[in-house]
Amino acid sequence: MMSGNQKIIDISKELIASVNARDGLLMQNKMEALELAYNKEFPDCLDCYEDVFAYVLMNLASAKYFAYNNMYEQVHARYNEVEKRMSAFLKSERFNDEQKEEVKSLAAQIEVIHKATPRKHQNLVVGRCDSRCCLCRTMPANKTGSHMVPNFLSHPTFSWDGKGRRFHEAVNHDFLNDLERNCQFYGREVPDWRIAQGEGKKEITEECIVLNKLTKIEFNL
Repeated sequence: MMSGNQKIIDISKELIASVNARDGLLMQNKMEALELAYNKEFPDCLDCYEDVFAYVLMNLASAKYFAYNNMYEQVHARYNEVEKRMSAFLKSERFNDEQKEEVKSLAAQIEVIHKATPRKHQNLVVGRCDSRCCLCRTMPANKTGSHMVPNFLSHPTFSWDGKGRRFHEAVNHDFLNDLERNCQFYGREVPDWRIAQGEGKKEITEECIVLNKLTKIEFNL
C-alpha cells in the first residue's frame, strides 16, 4: 500500500504539472484529491524528513494552484505556514545538509510565488465554498471576465442616470450560493442622494458611502 507521504508527494507533483499545463479541470480534480489525502493520511506532527518534504511540496503545489486561480489570500497563507516552520527545520540536527537544501529549494519557490502575488485582489472578491463555476459546477471559474454581468454590459445597463458610463452603476448583487448576502452596489460616481434613495432613506451616512463605493464586486461564474 502506498504510504500517506508518497501519495501526497505524487498528487502534489501531478497538481503542479496540471497548473503548468493550464488544464483547469485536471487541476481542480488534483487539488480536491490533495485536500482529501491531507485530511485523511497526513500526520499531525512532522517527525521525519519525508513528512517535511511532503508538507512543503504540498504547500508549493497549493500555492501554484491558488496563484493561477487568483486566490491571493490563500497563496500568502501557504507561504506564511511554511515560513513559520522553516527556522526550526533548518536548525534541527536530525536532518543533513542535503535534505535541508532540498526543502529550502521548495520553500524558495513558494517565496517567489508569494512575492509575485498582490497582497489583496484589486476588487472585492466574494468568497465561495470552492472555485468551481456556479453554472456547470465542474470547471474552475478562473477566467478574466467570467462574471454574471461583464463590465461592458453592466455600465450601459445599470447606470443610474442612463449615461452608460463606468462607475455610474446602481445594481443588485445576487449571490447564487449565498442568498443571505444579496445586497445593493453603487459605483463611485453615484451621488449620495441616489444611494440614499436606493436604500429607502432620506440621508445616507458617510460610513455607508465608504462601504458602497468600491471599484467593483467580482463574482465569477
